[in-house]
This record gives sequence, C-alpha cells and structure tokens, in this order.
Amino acid sequence: MRGAVSLRMRTRAEVEPFVEGLELVAPGLVPAAEWYQELPAPAQERGGFYVGAARVR
Repeated sequence: MRGAVSLRMRTRAEVEPFVEGLELVAPGLVPAAEWYQELPAPAQERGGFYVGAARVR
C-alpha cells in the first residue's frame, strides 16, 4: 500500500525512557484522558496514548 504509515501502540514502560531524567509537569506521564488542566475533568475512557509535558533544565 502506497503512503501507509505503520502504527504500534507503546506500553507505559516503553514510553518512560523518553522522559527519563526530565522534570515532568503535573500530572506527569498519564493516559491521555487523565491529562487535563481545567475542570470538569473529561469522562474516563480506555485509550492507548500516554501523554506528558516536561521542563528541560
């Protein structure tokens, strides 16, 4: 198939090395539905994406 992009979900353990040594901003490395800054919180859902933000010093 031309132009296809392969995609494989990573486990949390597989994502953690990418942020190792960085200062994670709250709430840290969490499932995407749990990373929010304002209330009300989004409905809980099962997903395969982990997100986070970090400060580099």
